[in-house]
Amino acid sequence: MHAMVLKQVGGPLEWTELPERQPGAGEIRVRIGACGVCRTDLHVFDGDLPDQRLPIVPGHEIVGRVDALGRGVEGLRIGAQALATAVNDPGNLQARADMMMCSMMGAIAFQKDLGSVHACAHALGAVCDMHHGLANALMIDTVLAWNYEAVPAKFDALAQAAGLSGGGAAFVPWLQSLKASIGIGAGLAQRGVTPEQMPQLVVLAARDFTGQTNPRPATEADYQRLFLQAM
Repeated sequence: MHAMVLKQVGGPLEWTELPERQPGAGEIRVRIGACGVCRTDLHVFDGDLPDQRLPIVPGHEIVGRVDALGRGVEGLRIGAQALATAVNDPGNLQARADMMMCSMMGAIAFQKDLGSVHACAHALGAVCDMHHGLANALMIDTVLAWNYEAVPAKFDALAQAAGLSGGGAAFVPWLQSLKASIGIGAGLAQRGVTPEQMPQLVVLAARDFTGQTNPRPATEADYQRLFLQAM
């Protein structure tokens, strides 16, 4: 892998060969086709920014193609192709094997962090005795739609892994369609969740440790709105 590296303030950019990096859990690797230089890069060259760390590879306005997927993202690619087949044709051993691989990669990716989908699912399990997998499935599109504005680039990566056109904005609608195709189209109310359970659900979800690594902070008011939207 080659890069133009700035090693000292005011110095020249040096053409440098760097080790090839593999994407980690939940990450993608982009092969750069073109890179622009913006005013922030010039501040880096001139040493105008505080706490500047060198050496550095300047340039963050890039165009490229995803050429490698890390664990979790690769699992999504496999699951996007195999899930509907595995559910609708349970005798398809290849689809079921692919879903085993998808599940394993998802479990490995969990070591990085979770988020508010799991916080809601833990609360649903405690208050409503709901199966954990079903609870996650019922909440995932509602929470992801809320998270989209905080990390749109990550949704672009999800859409790329799922083979979608239209960028990250297409991911949640596709996920909702996938859920409906395998019989998970109903909301929480159809699964027995009642308005009377809402206060306890909200408190437990807001206190759950998994929500601490959600892409955007979630308050009790946020969880109440998410549960109501998922009803």
